[in-house]
Amino acid sequence: MDMYRIEEKWRSEEIGLEEYFHREGVVMVEWANFIEEELPMNRLIISIEQTSYYCTITLDAIGEEYEKWLNQFEGWWIK
Repeated sequence: MDMYRIEEKWRSEEIGLEEYFHREGVVMVEWANFIEEELPMNRLIISIEQTSYYCTITLDAIGEEYEKWLNQFEGWWIK
């Protein structure tokens, strides 16, 4: 979901955010800072920063479930 053009007057019920956040699967939100209050309490934040030479991908876990997942991922990835 791209939240860049969302208007402040819209509420989560009006655009159906609740339906997206509470079902099975992965939901990716671009420009999530525009709907910070509407985001689930537990989530994984993926940030991608590009320079002229490379990209940096940062994973930040919010909530116990995602902290456990991120710790497992780091164990697989970083040896």
